[in-house]
Amino acid sequence: FELIENEKAGSEVVAMGFEKSLVERVCKLVNNAEFKRFQAPPILRISPKAFGPGRQIPLVAKYPY
Repeated sequence: FELIENEKAGSEVVAMGFEKSLVERVCKLVNNAEFKRFQAPPILRISPKAFGPGRQIPLVAKYPY
């Protein structure tokens, strides 16, 4: 929840008391599933955090995941 909805970095979530291995696994799963979102047809977004083309992470930016 914190990683996606509140856009917190992995290190911030670990500092909140979550296990580092769990946070790393969740970050990896979210990032690895990014390509799957490109295979879906375009959809209407009804919330600011809807998964879809709006979830793209820029390739040239460096994020602390």
